[in-house]
Amino acid sequence: MLGMNSRGIFVVDELDKLKLQIHFSEILAAVKSRHQVTLTLVGLGDVVIHTHHADDFCILINFILEGLRKRATVAIARQDVTHLDGPPDSNIVRGDPVQLSSPLPEDNMRDEDATVAVMSLKSGKRCDVPANILYMVAPYMARPPEDVMERLSHHIRKSPSSVSPSEGKRHHTLQNYAKSHFRPSGESAMSKLFNKKKEVERLWSFSKDALKKPLLKKTINREDIRKLACHCFTYILASF
Repeated sequence: MLGMNSRGIFVVDELDKLKLQIHFSEILAAVKSRHQVTLTLVGLGDVVIHTHHADDFCILINFILEGLRKRATVAIARQDVTHLDGPPDSNIVRGDPVQLSSPLPEDNMRDEDATVAVMSLKSGKRCDVPANILYMVAPYMARPPEDVMERLSHHIRKSPSSVSPSEGKRHHTLQNYAKSHFRPSGESAMSKLFNKKKEVERLWSFSKDALKKPLLKKTINREDIRKLACHCFTYILASF
């Protein structure tokens, strides 16, 4: 006999003895094929459930997973995040679990430039990270079990691609990254007015001109990094 509640899926025998318990937080995917539903569990392989109601069962599981992840406040980073202006222990490493103060707004899930404040569950430090690098973990009461979190972290570190198939459809470009992280163009409004025919400076595009100022906003006010960034750029140009 199979049952389901807000915590997960349960299988019991004729004597009501629990034979299998699956938390929603450990389900990576639910796929239907004819009269069966295949659940992919993180670190545990696949579990196949045979039923004549495979369509309805698969739809229900995915509906619950989507709803739980929208309410999640625990996530795992799918990319490294380095903060140049912060202490080393404020950096986030791929696979690190983080805590959000509130569920991630749905608009932020789709916005490539959105950031969210999180607390690293490893260091206890707070920092901002891009919202679209987070894999939201379906909650289990207050927080997913520790063994599930460990398996998810290991899976994300070892996986060559994104955990969530929908996230893989997003295309990241240097142009989009520059909008949020690069310094403003060095041109003033007056110089643009007198140089209408001249191509507008695009910091994100390739150029053989030497840098006078580093590109990242966070390096502008740090003299040691300013010089290092410009020197590195010069060395790279010299290699072409």
